[in-house]
Formats: sequence, structure tokens, C-alpha cells
Amino acid sequence: MKKIQVAIAGAGLGGLCLASGLRQQGIDVDVFERDEAINSRTQGYRIRIDLTGQRALASCFPPDRYALFRDTCAIPVAGVRTLTSALKSLDDKQIYSWMDSEHEEAADLKAHRLTMREILMADILPNIHFNKSAESWEENSDGRTTLHFKDGTAHSCDVLVIADGVNSLLARQLFPDSAPIDTGSVCLYGTTLQGNEAIAAILQRGTTAIFDTGLAVIIDAMQFSDSQSVHAARHQVDFPLSDIGNYMYWALIGTREAFGLDAAHTLRFSEEALRELVLTRTGAWAPGLRALFEHADIPGAMMIPVRTARPLVPRETGRVTGLGDALHVMSPAAGLGANTALQDAALLSACLGKAAAGEYSVNAAITDYERKMITYSGAAIRASLEGGQQLFGQHADVI
Repeated sequence: MKKIQVAIAGAGLGGLCLASGLRQQGIDVDVFERDEAINSRTQGYRIRIDLTGQRALASCFPPDRYALFRDTCAIPVAGVRTLTSALKSLDDKQIYSWMDSEHEEAADLKAHRLTMREILMADILPNIHFNKSAESWEENSDGRTTLHFKDGTAHSCDVLVIADGVNSLLARQLFPDSAPIDTGSVCLYGTTLQGNEAIAAILQRGTTAIFDTGLAVIIDAMQFSDSQSVHAARHQVDFPLSDIGNYMYWALIGTREAFGLDAAHTLRFSEEALRELVLTRTGAWAPGLRALFEHADIPGAMMIPVRTARPLVPRETGRVTGLGDALHVMSPAAGLGANTALQDAALLSACLGKAAAGEYSVNAAITDYERKMITYSGAAIRASLEGGQQLFGQHADVI
């Protein structure tokens, strides 16, 4: 087996999934993360893992870890109900990217991001280096690549994978035209404890999509079969999982105008300003829906701009590549971003595994990976924009 040293810049879901897949194949890997620790900042809450994402995780996780991951996901409930902000049914409205029909192999899983990261990190923690913010890279004459950090240190590797997210400067070196475009829309997401009787009962189970003028709301009831620590004990793992109580995840996505925000707004709010914005925007809605936001954990809520990359253009490859939002960020409207990053991780892991086994060169492995990744990520970018058009009328021609 050929020895390959891989460095991954970024410990997001895609980077960690790749590291797990490489470790499974006996390939040396180091992950460099700018954060100080796994939980040093809010990483988000609910994440939907579709069939593509499930297959990617199953190929990169050891079987026992994948079984643990599935058990820690929220209890699945089939279907997505569509309602107006008055909680009236919209029988003729469907979210096509989320249809989990009886013909599908597996319905979407609803995972909690922190739990997912804790499981992904468990076996590779000694190879994760925190507080390492990468700022540039260079390819050397000996065929290796050097990754430079803001603290003045550097790391040399055979393959560098850029996985440090939407604001990646490293990725701009790789694909100069991959800088994300602001779509003019925003997403506000947060959580509310489950069980409050003021919140309409219909919202406290399964998945609901609410349609209003210029925006949509996605609500997912995150009810777990047991605590994460109970699942960890049942699977006899030697690492802790943070317990997460039942909660309701919600995300409002729409145009800036629908939130009363102009194009120049920085989207930085004090807690009180964000609370006022949420309650003002939802003030005319049905009381059982409005209560979801009146009782929300506003300090834990966040508003972000909806950005999208242009589909990537093939390039002459070397020994540096990337995955996930660093290369192809997309609107969250279709729920494809994280799943595409996981697909990247599984594909790149498989390609580098073939290179390590001598089936082809490392350069050929990266060429093979990028050729396939560029095709499906471009399709996902376009589908995500179409999802925004379906949800809240976002123009799909921004790219």
C-alpha cells in the first residue's frame, strides 16, 4: 500500500467524514481547525441527512459508529405537511426535494449537529489540531504541499483538502471564480423547547412547512427515543455524547424585504433587536404558530445571508482539492448543502483509497474526484436555487 499523507483544512461535517473514511483505509490524515474546541461556537441544530448523505456516512463510518449515529437521530415521521401562516392546510403544495415516498430506500434522518460531530470526531480526535487557522498554501517542487497558518507555523503533506467553509480564502486560491454570491435572501434559524401547550399540537410532531408572503418557515420536531448518553452506553462506546433534550427546530427563509431589511444591513443584531424582528414579523400569524417564536431561545438564534456559488468549471488538477461549502455553497432551500459535502467526502475517500492501493496515481485520483464532484455539485446548486423559488419566490437566475 502506498503511503499518502493527507491534510484537511476544516473540521466541519465534510472534513470529518473524509477523515473518518481515510482512517478506515489506513491512510494518514491530520485535520486542522480554526476553532479552539469542538463546542467553542454554535454549530447549528437540526440537519437533514438524505439518502445520498446516509450512503456517504455508511461508507466512511465504521459500522458500529454508523449504527450509533442512526440511533441518536430524532424519531422519524414520514411526510411534510404544508400550511399557511393561519395554519390552514395547503394540500396542493409539496416540497419535492423532501418527498419520502414509500418507493424510497430510506427517508431523511434528522440529526443534531453537535451529536453528529462528536461521533465523527471520536476515533480521529488525536489527529485533529484545534486553534489552527490556515491562511494560504503552496505546492512545492518535490510534489508535496505546504499549508501555512496564521500563527506562523506550517504543515507539509502529500494531499491538501480544503474544507474550511463558505468564507474560505484557501479555496479562492484553488478556484478563483468560486467566491459565493449573495442571493439577496436570508435565513433565520433557532430552537424552541418542545411541549409548550401554547404551541399548536400539529407543529409538535413531524415536519411542517409554512408559506407566507416572501418567506417560508420550516419546522422540525426533534424528539429523541433516548438521551444521547443512554445510546452511548447501549453501544458501549468509550467517549461521551452531550445530552440533547427534545426541541423544535425552526428556520425562516426569505427575501430581505420580507424581513424589513435593506441590502446594506449587516445582519448583526442584539438579542432584543432580534427578538423584536422575529415577533414583529410573526405577529399576525395564528396564535399557535406565533407562540413557537414567543417562547424561542432567541440568544441561540442566528440570521445568515443565503449565498450560492456558481457551478465550478473543470481545471488542471494537482494535489490540492476541496469539498463542501468551501467550493460549492448553496441555498439551504432544498436541504442539499451538507449532503453534497458528505457525498464529496465519500467520493474523495474512495478515490484516494484507490491511489493508496496503487490503482492509479494521486493526481489521477483528484482528477477523477473533481470531474464527478463538479457535475453533481453543479446540479445541486441549481436545484437549491429552484427550491428557493418554490419556497418563497427567490429568483433562480442569480447565477
